Formats: sequence, structure tokens, C-alpha cells
Amino acid sequence: MINTSMAPDVAFANLPRETQEHLMRLRANVYFLDANSAAAKLGLGNRINTFIMLNFFNLTQVIDPKVAAESAKAAIEKTYKKKGMDVVQANWAAVDTAADYLHRYEIPSSVSQFAPDFVPAMTADAPNIIAATLGEWQRVVAMLYLYLVFVLMVISGQGNIRLEHLNMKSVQLRNASQNAI
Repeated sequence: MINTSMAPDVAFANLPRETQEHLMRLRANVYFLDANSAAAKLGLGNRINTFIMLNFFNLTQVIDPKVAAESAKAAIEKTYKKKGMDVVQANWAAVDTAADYLHRYEIPSSVSQFAPDFVPAMTADAPNIIAATLGEWQRVVAMLYLYLVFVLMVISGQGNIRLEHLNMKSVQLRNASQNAI
């Protein structure tokens, strides 16, 4: 899932050559989403998290999308009720219409002639402090992702999850965060 305001053909053509080749080799399912326009249309400004989250669940089925939508609506009401029902309803509309902004893209058979060469974020000769920081940061991001999926499973009531698992993940996440600083 790629969030962009560009037309899908243009966005795909501007992906690095290596990325296009990799997606073609995998015969990957590629989806484009213009969450920014969708949020603006509903009066949510640049708040795109609902569109990203709901479409993530629609695509991955990690959590039943209906359960995710119900949980999101309950959380939205609890969080934004103080700001007024118009804010709650705008956010509910984002939940209800998120999938409308997601479009499957048919990958072309050849790499775009406009595809830029890939420039890595970090080269092999990067100073140790940079390499260590970026490597640790990636580990923290991965832990946050796993923790998010875990918490959402707890919220939705899926899986056989006990409280001590949640506490263990909290300690691991806290330790990873402290080591990254």
C-alpha cells in the first residue's frame, strides 16, 4: 500500500528501478491510496492515520476488518466526543469510506524508463555511530509495529492472549527504546 497524491502510473514509474523490479519479480499486489485528499475531503486536515490503519486491516486481514472498524469507531467516539459530534462523525466517515480510496494497481511488465536509480539511505562506509543508530532505530520501529499488532489483537479479542504477554512486550519495548537513545 503506497500513500501518494500522484496518479498510480506516475507514482509507480517514479519508484526506484530496483523496487519496481522486485515488485515485478514477486508479482506483488500493489495498492495506491490518496489518504491526504480523502482526509481533506472529510475536513480532517492532514490526519490520515484512520485511512492507513483501516486499509492495512482490509488488506492484511490480521484483524477482521469489521472488528477493526467497530473498535476504531468506539475509540474515535471516546477520544473526540469532547470536541463535538461533528468531529466524531467526520472521523467515522473516514472509517466507513477508507476502502473507497484504496485502488489495486496492475504492475506493468517492464520497468519504467523514468525509474530513478536507488540511492540507499546508508552506505557501507557510513560512520559506525550512524550505522548503529539507524540499525537500532529499525529494531525499535519493528518492535513498535509488533506491539501495535499485539495490542490491536487484544482490543479485538482475537487470539489467546494473557495480560502477562502484554506486560512482557511493554518491558521489551521500553528496553529497546532506552537502548536507542
